[in-house]
Parts: sequence; C-alpha cells; structure tokens
Amino acid sequence: MRKLYVVTYDISSPRRWRHVYRIMKGFGQHIQLSVFRCDLTEAARIQLEAAVREKIDEVEDQVL
Repeated sequence: MRKLYVVTYDISSPRRWRHVYRIMKGFGQHIQLSVFRCDLTEAARIQLEAAVREKIDEVEDQVL
C-alpha cells in the first residue's frame, strides 16, 4: 500500500542541501524549493529516511 507524504526540509549547509535534494528527486516530485510530494510504499519510506539521515546534521538541519 502506498501513502502520500509531503516532505520539507531546512538544511543549513549548501553541500548537504544538494545531497538531500538529489536524494529527494529519486523519491518524489519537486513541488517548491525544499518541498517534495512523495507517493511511497512503507519500504520506500524507510529507504528515504535512512538515506536522508546519512546526509543531514541532526542538530543544524530539519526534515519534516
């Protein structure tokens, strides 16, 4: 079963922002700067979360 997610992020480093942007393009539709619409299965959601967590600084950055 697929679910629709809206993912937004605020990344303080331009380098990390580019990494997260590239990851997100593989999982969803770019709606607006730092906003993606993602229609994901549970497995794809877990993969997305893991990929993003590897690239962000959890103290400085925010992903919702």
